Amino acid sequence: MTPVRRRWLLALGAAVIAVTRPLKELRGLPKRFGFEPDDFGSLLVIVALLAFVLGWYWVAKRFASMPLFVKHHPQLCLHRTFWTCSILLRITAPSSMTLQTTLLNCALLIPLLL
Repeated sequence: MTPVRRRWLLALGAAVIAVTRPLKELRGLPKRFGFEPDDFGSLLVIVALLAFVLGWYWVAKRFASMPLFVKHHPQLCLHRTFWTCSILLRITAPSSMTLQTTLLNCALLIPLLL
């Protein structure tokens, strides 16, 4: 198998997992957290996680031109996004079901991406 074909197959597999895993987690939310997620929130979770991955891919591509703190502490910067999402979820307690669905699922799934 050529390297280009292997990359395409890995990218396709990652895309399938990136879509199916959040949807599987969303189905279990009512049992664990006591609220019913909405469909728009589910779509927003997938878009947010895709933006997370693409954003960090962009940072990795331009790593040499990043600020000194990012160069010296890349792991801290990655984990800061997770903790920011977790803290926002904890202190805001959003009344919007869409925002609550998005924040909760991002907090649950970002560690899988890290």
